[in-house]
Amino acid sequence: MDVLMYLRKSRAEELHDPTEETLRRHREQLLAVAKRMDLHVITTFEEVKSGESLYSRPQMLALLEAVSTGNYDAVLAMDVDRLGRSSMMEQGIIFDTLRRYGVKIITPDKTIDPTKDSDAEDFEIESLFARRELRTYKKRVRRGINKSVDEGSYLANAPYGYKKTVVNRQPTLEVYEPEAAFVRMIFDMYVNQGQGTTNIANYINALGAHPARSDKFGRTSVAYIIKNPVYIGKTVWNKQHYVIENGVRHSYPTPEKKKITEGIHPPIIDEETFERAQEIMKKQWHKKYYDGTVQNPLAGIVRCGNCGGLMMRHPSGRKTKVPFLMCQKSGCIPTTPVENVEAAILANLREQLAVLDTDIENAVPPDVSVFDKAISSAQHELKSLASQLSKTHDLLEQGLYDVDTFLERRNSINERTESIKAFIIDQQERRSAVLASDRRVISAKIHSVLDIYEVSDAAKRNEMLRSIIDTVWYNKTERKSSSPFNIRVILR
Repeated sequence: MDVLMYLRKSRAEELHDPTEETLRRHREQLLAVAKRMDLHVITTFEEVKSGESLYSRPQMLALLEAVSTGNYDAVLAMDVDRLGRSSMMEQGIIFDTLRRYGVKIITPDKTIDPTKDSDAEDFEIESLFARRELRTYKKRVRRGINKSVDEGSYLANAPYGYKKTVVNRQPTLEVYEPEAAFVRMIFDMYVNQGQGTTNIANYINALGAHPARSDKFGRTSVAYIIKNPVYIGKTVWNKQHYVIENGVRHSYPTPEKKKITEGIHPPIIDEETFERAQEIMKKQWHKKYYDGTVQNPLAGIVRCGNCGGLMMRHPSGRKTKVPFLMCQKSGCIPTTPVENVEAAILANLREQLAVLDTDIENAVPPDVSVFDKAISSAQHELKSLASQLSKTHDLLEQGLYDVDTFLERRNSINERTESIKAFIIDQQERRSAVLASDRRVISAKIHSVLDIYEVSDAAKRNEMLRSIIDTVWYNKTERKSSSPFNIRVILR
């Protein structure tokens, strides 16, 4: 029996052994089950991060994709609820996929056949209790966290200037002087010297300051330090709300739920200096938070001709009154209003379109027959291998193959099958690439973008430009915003 093995820590285990140790122990136990039941483990999926949502568990998604090939007989796991105990809908997706392809669930204690009504009912009952247990566990954890925060504990990662420590069995912070000196410098330059966040970032970078999660400080990371109450001895909780959207984790500010309590850690900045910094920050003209909407039609497209980094949209200032395009590396290349660069890109697209339309009249459609023949031949061989695999089972049942011969023959056929499947995917991708490079296709895409570009919002414009443009290289030498600039548009 060909099986897939799935490993994931439980909530209770997260509090004890490291993930690697837990998964190693489970792997040994399940391999012992496989040996006892004569199961052939083809692939193992190890979920390192425990996500509540199905779409935040990439290994489970990969397992379901493997199940959908129809090549496997069972999934081997420590418990049924390791496969999922989130929402009923997501559990239904997992169970329906296993049932559709006749894949059983094997644990050290039992085997569940999703195609049997009695087993399906058992699965639903176990899932119900697992979800109830999960809700109870989460409530208990939230109560514990809120109690710890109320008592002044610090539970998150240590911010710049501090290190994690424990005082009277409570997690908290201690001052890390090599970084704390830069924190004091940031507040002094901002409050007493009137320096902006960009100048401060450049200055402390030159002095050798290094943030924990990036190569150097930027204006955003400096502003984050200035706004963080942790530096006056406070503990902050619930300032962000995390949501899984299309498998991607997004965070949004939640000022109405944010909790600020008196921490037990020592402050680095006095409250008077901190409050003066907040007053200055409130008077700044720029937006405090990103609201999640795309405002830059050129986002992720235009790159700096000097350093190669992505250019970003800077909101309108007091003097310019219009948003402009700037390199994220301060002082790297002169800026230009976004609308000017956008107009230049559209003009370039129209020029390239005119050339394409002229060439299309004499162009010959791409020949993809060689790919079609290769794919057809490979698909025919797949059918032949499926027939051979069926015959090996028959020969085993008839006693003409012993188990070792059968396993050797089956593994050989499976390896050949996977190789041919990979070949088919490769040929299909090559065929698509050739068709996509057809000038008629490129011309049609550009036409469709230009036809509705003017009536689209920034988000839609960005989506359309990304569909036809790989990169726009931006170059400029003179510092005036009205000075000429050059662009080079590279199509996909």
